[in-house]
Amino acid sequence: MPKIPKTRSTGSALPRQMRGNAGVGVPTFARGKAFQLELDQYYLRTLRHTDASLEFTQWMNDPDVVTGMNIPKLNMSVENLSRFIGTFDNLKKYIIGIFVKPDMQLIGFYQIDVDLKHRRGVITAAVGNRHWWGKGVFRTTARPMVDAFFETRDIDKMTLRVTSSNKKILYSLMTSSFSYEGCLKEEVLAPDGQRLDIHVFGRVKEKKTP
Repeated sequence: MPKIPKTRSTGSALPRQMRGNAGVGVPTFARGKAFQLELDQYYLRTLRHTDASLEFTQWMNDPDVVTGMNIPKLNMSVENLSRFIGTFDNLKKYIIGIFVKPDMQLIGFYQIDVDLKHRRGVITAAVGNRHWWGKGVFRTTARPMVDAFFETRDIDKMTLRVTSSNKKILYSLMTSSFSYEGCLKEEVLAPDGQRLDIHVFGRVKEKKTP
């Protein structure tokens, strides 16, 4: 699940590495190459801290959105969201926006956490714009995005861990190119204290024949 900074109404409760003085206060560390992928209907690219907006924060503060990601209710400001986006390095952590063409409206995002040693990525996803719920955004974008990662990054496997409460994404994945790998019974605690199952889906990079 995504590690998103907990914030209070003052907007000051950020992890130390995400605090700054004036401005965005983005930490400095090694960064990889930004990701981008153009599809017929969508355009996917690495988000920039300048992509933080009032609408984006409304998604992150929407109980229905954060419940699907199994994180507690947030009270995130545009500044805090900008700092959060700035912590992704395109090496071990990616945050990739889903934009709708031709207006390039941002409607959601993928977060990918990479284990460089084992060449494995774990995906978390959210469509924040309610108008696009139930329209197959993940079914359309997930496979080509993963294929592009396999081709351009040193990654051999991608997995998704979805809580049993996230019915929308579970349905999308059941009809996608990801293989169902199993259920981890009562694996995590929901913010309300209820124990939830985790359903694991995966895709492995196809080996090229000599």
